[in-house]
Amino acid sequence: LSSGGLKRNGTVGEVKFDDSKIAFGHKTKIQLLRSMAVLKLCSTKMVLDRGEDLFKILRWTFGDRISNSLMKATFYGHFVAGENLHDAVETVKRLKARNVRSLLDYCFEQTLDNDSDGSVEECTLKTLIGCIDALAGLNDPLQMVAIKLTSLGCPKMLLTLSDSWTRTLTMVERRTGLSWENLLESPIAADKFNLNNSNLRCGDHQLTAELYNKWLDNLRKTDDGLVDLYPYGILDRVNAWKCIKRMMLADCGMLDDENLQWKYEAMVRRLNEIVDHAVRRNVRIVVDAEQSYFLPMTNILSLELMRKYCKNEPVVFITYQAYLKQANKLVANALQLARRWQCVIGTKLVRGAYMEHERQRALLLGYTSPINDTYDLTNETYDNILDLLIKEIKSRQIGKVHLICATHNEQSVKHLLANLKSLQLHSTRPTSKCADNISFGQLYGMCDQISFPLADAGFLVYKYLPFGPVGEVLPYLLRRAQENSAVMEKTQFEYNLMKQELKRRLFCIFWLKMENVPKESKANVENDDDSDSSAVTAIIDDDLATSDDDSEIIGLNKAEKEIPVCGNDNEQFSSDSLAQCPLHPISLESGEAKSDAESEETSRLIEGLLDEYPTLGECSLVSVHQTEREVALLEDSLNISESFWRNDTEIQWVEDAKEVMEFLEMLGVSRSDEQLPELSVEQIEMFLNE
Repeated sequence: LSSGGLKRNGTVGEVKFDDSKIAFGHKTKIQLLRSMAVLKLCSTKMVLDRGEDLFKILRWTFGDRISNSLMKATFYGHFVAGENLHDAVETVKRLKARNVRSLLDYCFEQTLDNDSDGSVEECTLKTLIGCIDALAGLNDPLQMVAIKLTSLGCPKMLLTLSDSWTRTLTMVERRTGLSWENLLESPIAADKFNLNNSNLRCGDHQLTAELYNKWLDNLRKTDDGLVDLYPYGILDRVNAWKCIKRMMLADCGMLDDENLQWKYEAMVRRLNEIVDHAVRRNVRIVVDAEQSYFLPMTNILSLELMRKYCKNEPVVFITYQAYLKQANKLVANALQLARRWQCVIGTKLVRGAYMEHERQRALLLGYTSPINDTYDLTNETYDNILDLLIKEIKSRQIGKVHLICATHNEQSVKHLLANLKSLQLHSTRPTSKCADNISFGQLYGMCDQISFPLADAGFLVYKYLPFGPVGEVLPYLLRRAQENSAVMEKTQFEYNLMKQELKRRLFCIFWLKMENVPKESKANVENDDDSDSSAVTAIIDDDLATSDDDSEIIGLNKAEKEIPVCGNDNEQFSSDSLAQCPLHPISLESGEAKSDAESEETSRLIEGLLDEYPTLGECSLVSVHQTEREVALLEDSLNISESFWRNDTEIQWVEDAKEVMEFLEMLGVSRSDEQLPELSVEQIEMFLNE
């Protein structure tokens, strides 16, 4: 494509990433205009860097009510599915109609400053249960709900346990000479835990040999006497805290804190309750990745969820962030454990959403940043993990490994598509097992030119669908804008594609208001071969000049040249009058008469069109045809009395009433609208010039 600034070929196999109709056909013109405005603002560096300050100024100046309304009309309305679950589910239904599934996310985030008494987490639990029930009501087992462990448990508690587990693994690595992933992947001999007796320091604490050996004796042993360091039982409803205390090497009294124990056990209860309910209602759960300082605990909790619930189905998906330096190790470790336990593993691969925050915290506290130094390194890591997961899918039994390629990077999508094609892992049939194994995902409001073409080609596609009140969702919106700044600043192609979609609609099909035409102004066709073409051309307005073209009308013989006039001065359109239109019995393109079956089908479709949209009796759609003579025939038979504006470079055919109905739905026209929209030539020119 070259129009509208589009200069690249986005076709991969059967997927076209530069088809504006497929990408944005679900949006109304108003939604397209809003999307274009939001993309322009989000590509502005000042908005990305100072978004929070700008919103504070907006609230201080206009108050909550006006500022919230402005957000709903712009950023919030573009990126968020709604304020409540009901609104979100309606969005889920609209996406499902376009063959796109949803990953529903209650957009509430807790920070380290939050120290709740548990009431906030309980409220989140109820909301997530409601999300599961709502999606279950759609009878689609591929719909998903996202959860964050920090929203179900105290962030400070998770941080404390993460620090303790990190210190434990670090010391054991020194003592055994093995990496943490080797220690978790398989049991090892007890004597390897004492290969290096010189250092018993764990974090800031110096341990005694007696304490170390006592900890070692309490670890789980296999039947052949090997030591299994993996923390089994940390999600057990009764013994979860006992397992936590057993796995941590140096607690120095910290794990005797009853408040910490209560918070952990409450989180375990909520987590089990959510996943148990999801299993009962046949809805999948995705554990979102969060900041790296929670990772030691969130990782093993997610793995334990996989071991406990994913024996036969990917009930729980684990999110992995490619921007982490240890991302490859984390994924490889999870795959090894899944093989060891003979369970199904579900993975969602993202680039990462906390980059700026991670780097700032590392700089502030003086430790090495866990994030890759460059964006190119993250891209390389992402593609390497994709390759690793594809090989695992190929090597294991079908259905044992599931992947959601969650990315806004078109090259990564093409990379995966190329792998799927070369390994013959994908069938374009949506019902194939491989199609369910491998899916794609993008944020709601971003990269529709990737999501909808993939879905249209038969791939399984998800939209990450956040919802919640404006005030609660604001931190999410700001973080998404900042963390996706690299993507936001490169939205020109998406913007141009939206612009092309607007032009396609405005140029191709136009709404024309009906005016009654006096009978004497209508012309009938003479029955001889030398008839003047003006005799078959309806008088559109007083200034329409007649033509001296003596050529035959395409597809019409002498007997068929007499064109009946549809309707009279006071008659609206009906299926009977429309059936007399030359476009009905005669195909102007081929010159061949339609069969009786085709004519009957067309009449049925037109009848249904008028039943669904009664106001078409007052307004009409005009299809752009190749010749002025064909247009005249159409206008005459449809009793249209106003001229239209056409564009020879972009032609859209409306072949039957079914496509007209689809177009009306795409425009968001209500069946009860008293007046259909209309556009004048001046309005279109003004819009395009702007």
